Amino acid sequence: MAGVRDLCETILADSDYQSKFAKVEAFLDHKQAVDLYREATALGQDLQHRQHQGETLPPEEINRFEQKRAALFENPLISDFLEAQRELSDLQSTLSEWVGKTIELGRLPEENEVGNGGCCGGGGGGCGC
Repeated sequence: MAGVRDLCETILADSDYQSKFAKVEAFLDHKQAVDLYREATALGQDLQHRQHQGETLPPEEINRFEQKRAALFENPLISDFLEAQRELSDLQSTLSEWVGKTIELGRLPEENEVGNGGCCGGGGGGCGC
């Protein structure tokens, strides 16, 4: 498992990772930004739940949500956080895919065997991809 530890140390030392992590930390350290994000998220989840239950949503509630959502993207701390969060999630997915494919194949996969391979793991083998 020393190799896993080395990989983790490499990730932590990467300047791109550090930049993304710093954006997440900056957001989390700013109470107003976190509160705005939580409010918009909670409102969006409530509206989605109510709509899923078949309720017709009043236009003023939809407008209120859209205004809160727009405010999220106007706030650089929040927009940077959302971008960093997405990129870190992508990194985690990529790492998981490479490790999983390595275990599955019993060797280091080729570039064309991971990522962008579609739902069939890269072969397109008749699943309708």
